[in-house]
Amino acid sequence: MTPDPSQPAARPAPLLRVVRGDPTPEEVAALVAVLTARARA
Repeated sequence: MTPDPSQPAARPAPLLRVVRGDPTPEEVAALVAVLTARARA
């Protein structure tokens, strides 16, 4: 089935979600770096 171009593309669910606070882009990047390093270990 071909997607309908008039409909917005479905976005996947986010892997991370901030539920409290307002992190800076640097804080989010640090968190992603730690989780990535941990997943590779």
